[in-house]
Amino acid sequence: MYLIKVLLLLSIVHETIADSPCDANDCNNHGTCSGLKSAPQCSCFTGYSGPTCLLGNPSGSGSCDASDCNYHGTCFGIKSAPQCTCYTGYSGPTCQLGNPSATGPCDATDCNNHGSCSGFKPSVTCTCFLGWQGPTCNLPAPALGTSITAPCEPSDCNNQGTCSGTKADVRCACYQGWSGDRCNIATGTNEVGTGTGISGGAPCEFSDCSNRGFCSGFKSNVKCTCFLGWQGPTCSLATSAPGTSITAPCEPSDCNNQGTCSGTKADVRCSCFQGWSGDRCNIATGPNGVGTGTGISGGAPCEFSDCNNRGFCSGNKPNVRCVCFQGFTGANCQSMDESAPCQFIDCNNQGFCSGTRGNVNCVCFSGWTGPRCNITISG
Repeated sequence: MYLIKVLLLLSIVHETIADSPCDANDCNNHGTCSGLKSAPQCSCFTGYSGPTCLLGNPSGSGSCDASDCNYHGTCFGIKSAPQCTCYTGYSGPTCQLGNPSATGPCDATDCNNHGSCSGFKPSVTCTCFLGWQGPTCNLPAPALGTSITAPCEPSDCNNQGTCSGTKADVRCACYQGWSGDRCNIATGTNEVGTGTGISGGAPCEFSDCSNRGFCSGFKSNVKCTCFLGWQGPTCSLATSAPGTSITAPCEPSDCNNQGTCSGTKADVRCSCFQGWSGDRCNIATGPNGVGTGTGISGGAPCEFSDCNNRGFCSGNKPNVRCVCFQGFTGANCQSMDESAPCQFIDCNNQGFCSGTRGNVNCVCFSGWTGPRCNITISG
């Protein structure tokens, strides 16, 4: 009798699992899935085929794309022999292996450069850009008014280059003075760059001010605010300052008041408190991080988090300027733009959306219901 009960229970569990909505795993992570686990309907990514997208395309001779690296890296070469450069936290020939032990503040690569992130590794929350979906924004998705197969536009290359490809696979050829995968890095007037994916900006570095002052702006137009005892456009010239000698002992403020200091005003050495890092203890590393400064480093350049992980930043703390991603507004991109097109996350990543972020209409996937597709259908 006990054995019969166990077999009956296993049968019920099997039927329950079989009747649940399918996901990307049911298509071997090589396509999108609709329907139930008992009868998945797979729409395979380019280069894959078969009922569950299990088969590759060995005869493929076209250029590879992000799907050939499981949307976890950039691809070079052709589909029959893709060469993947994996994003941080991923490894393997096709970037199919994750790294759950990665720690620290999240960054754009945790959302496959297809969305903004919040939280700390490995517990990352992604808000996907237009045309992408999934927990890490690794799956193409239709979006209001724009198809991921639609041709790219100059704005996809920061209006600083020409583009080729689709919205889901933008390729940028940058104008003189610009570089980066989206032509968003100012390189000066004598350089020409070609973009091949998505990357960050080119903020100035401490070395641009001779390691003797805070910097602001980009490398093509650096402005230096020199430390006490130094002067010149790049803080390369020694000088005396009223009331203080460059040989005077350093002070806690020289370590951003987030650590203890040793040495002189001209040669500050910082030992940072828990949660801070950087040579001047000016980098917040999260509640569990401990960092030790080892010299003088570049002021406090802005970080992605200064724009709430919802836009690009420029300048130095506290004078940060944010260019917000679509769907967000405010000085620090802290507010939702209710007039912007809705996004996949507005339907709990469990349905397609239409309308604006302030007036969302959701069409839920099988197994989900509710105005925001946030209620599972039982039984």
